[in-house]
Amino acid sequence: MKIKVSLVSYLNAIPFLYGIKNSKIQEEIELHLDIPSDCAKKLIYNEVDLGLVPVAIIPQLKEHYIISDYCIGAQGK
Repeated sequence: MKIKVSLVSYLNAIPFLYGIKNSKIQEEIELHLDIPSDCAKKLIYNEVDLGLVPVAIIPQLKEHYIISDYCIGAQGK
């Protein structure tokens, strides 16, 4: 069974998406491209196994693991 992954469909996630699409991991996952709020909802309601989500939703997750120090960030507004 493939791992269900929800990824943000925004421009700043393109390097992360590129890495996934150009590696063998792509064969092992079912990739969903979503807006951040949908990534969060899918993870909260167990519709996906893994998600790139806003840190603000972490307290809402019943069980969570931060698996790396990778993040997508920006300076300014």
